[in-house]
Amino acid sequence: VEAFGVRASGYLLKPVKQAEFDREVLRCAQNLAPERHPALLLKTPEGLRRVALEELVLVESFDHSRVCTLASGEALRTTATLSSLYERLRAYPGFFQPHRAYIVNLAYVRSLGAGQLTLAEGRRVPVSRGAAAALKQAYLEFTF
Repeated sequence: VEAFGVRASGYLLKPVKQAEFDREVLRCAQNLAPERHPALLLKTPEGLRRVALEELVLVESFDHSRVCTLASGEALRTTATLSSLYERLRAYPGFFQPHRAYIVNLAYVRSLGAGQLTLAEGRRVPVSRGAAAALKQAYLEFTF
């Protein structure tokens, strides 16, 4: 009954495991994010970091870590898996996975080419043959 009085959002049993605690804190923070400016809460080596989706340009996976590139050029490392990040991002229009190691924000795509796309700042991202048609369709729908 006391939990309702303080508006508790989750319940963990002692002894609390770090992974359970992190998952619950991330879930709570995502529920608090403003709908007009959705954000992604990332677990970084420095701690939790809220990233506005409109600022997220690219997520790439290599060497067992993920790097999120922001519009400012800042790169954030996170231990979250690419599949878990895409699961959260796919709920928002404009995010697409053109290759098994990348997620892109279509708002920052400058052009689509054979086997690759080019981001606004000039960086090239590979596009798998299996994703090429779906990417083209998603890009056209997003743009128009």
